[in-house]
Amino acid sequence: MNGGQQFNEETSRKVEALYLTPDVVARRCQVLKTLELREDELVLDIIASFAVGRKGVSREETDGWLAEFASLGKQGKFFFSLNRYLFVADKLAAT
Repeated sequence: MNGGQQFNEETSRKVEALYLTPDVVARRCQVLKTLELREDELVLDIIASFAVGRKGVSREETDGWLAEFASLGKQGKFFFSLNRYLFVADKLAAT
């Protein structure tokens, strides 16, 4: 054993219960609202928008990437998966 947290059924239930508390649910809703994601927006769209203007990447180039990915996806030759993590930290008042 490496001394780390053992992830088992009991731990899973504890994490799920914590994740579903009203304050955590409210924070998730607040963060998603702040991000202003459109219902049809894909992570690839966000990455493409971010890349434009960086290190000489043009809008035309990112449009080409997206078109290529869409074409390959329709052929079953492209799969994109991204684990998204968002960390929120609150500074506690000094006591």
